[in-house]
Amino acid sequence: MLNRRKDIQTGKDLHLLGSDLQLRVKDDIDVMKETRSWKGDRHARGLKVRGQRTKTTARKGRSVGVSRSRVRQQQQQQQQQ
Repeated sequence: MLNRRKDIQTGKDLHLLGSDLQLRVKDDIDVMKETRSWKGDRHARGLKVRGQRTKTTARKGRSVGVSRSRVRQQQQQQQQQ
């Protein structure tokens, strides 16, 4: 069982463990970003890479919907006028 078949740099079949595997994956993602591939572009933007839906999922950390405080401020301004 190998977790890195046909390595890009060496062409060999490898089985990496621990931090070696994490570093290789990070290097692969950096190469994708440099070559401006579709997957690299998605990685760079922080979006889903493998074809998942993004309309309703993956919203954590992003602004979604309407800010209540802003709506309240607008309502108060309209009432004062």
